[in-house]
Amino acid sequence: MGSRAMVYYMSTTVIAAILGVILVLGIHPGNPKLRGSTRSTATKNQEVSSLDAFLDLIRNLFPENLVQACFQQVLNMNCLYSPIGIASLIAGKIAAIGDLETVARQLGMYMVTVIVGLVIHGGLILPAIFFAITRKSPFTFYSGIFQAWITALGTASRYDNQPKASIWTLPVTFRCLEENLKIDKRVTRFVLPIGATINMDGTALYEAVAAIFIAQMNDITLDGGQIITVRYV
Repeated sequence: MGSRAMVYYMSTTVIAAILGVILVLGIHPGNPKLRGSTRSTATKNQEVSSLDAFLDLIRNLFPENLVQACFQQVLNMNCLYSPIGIASLIAGKIAAIGDLETVARQLGMYMVTVIVGLVIHGGLILPAIFFAITRKSPFTFYSGIFQAWITALGTASRYDNQPKASIWTLPVTFRCLEENLKIDKRVTRFVLPIGATINMDGTALYEAVAAIFIAQMNDITLDGGQIITVRYV
C-alpha cells in the first residue's frame, strides 16, 4: 500500500508539472509576441547552463554560516514587520513598471493559464486515472468527498510556505471516505496524512508555469534542458 501510494503521488505530481509546462509554452502568457520564436534574446550574462543551475542547487544546500542561518530562521519566523516589508517591495516594483497595462494583461493570462491547468488536471486527468484503476464512476466518488472540498476551499491558506488546507481538512476527509464511501480505516489513516504532506499537484503545476512565465516576460527563450532544470531545480 505504501509503494502504491508513493507511485501515485509522484506520478500525479509529475503529470501536473508537465501539464503546466505544456500550457505555459502553448498559451505563452508572458509575451504572446514570442510565440513560435526560436531565437534567444537573452544576453550572454543571462545564459545559465543546466549544469550550472544544478551545481548551484547543491551549493545552496549548505549555508556559509550555520550560526547565522539559525538566527535568521528564528528572526524570520518571529518577525512582525514582514507584511510591511513585503508590501513595500511590491509597491516599489509596481511603481517601477513602465507599461502597467501590458504587465496586468500578462498577469491575467498567467492566472488563466494556471486555472486552465488546474481544471484539466482535477477535472479530466485525475478522474480518468480513477476510472482506469477502479472502473467506477469518479462522479460518485467526488460527491462523497464534496464536504471535504468545501472545507479545503474555506480554509485555504499558506504560512511559512507550508500549505495548511490539506491538513485542516483531514478530519472531514476521514469522515467522508470512511462514512460516505465506506473505505477501510486502515487505508485512509495511512494514505491521507502522507498525501496531505507530499501530494502537491497544484503547487507543481503553478510553479512550473510561474518559472517559465517569468522567463517569457524577460524575453528569455528556454531550451528543453533549461525547462527541465527550471522545473525540478
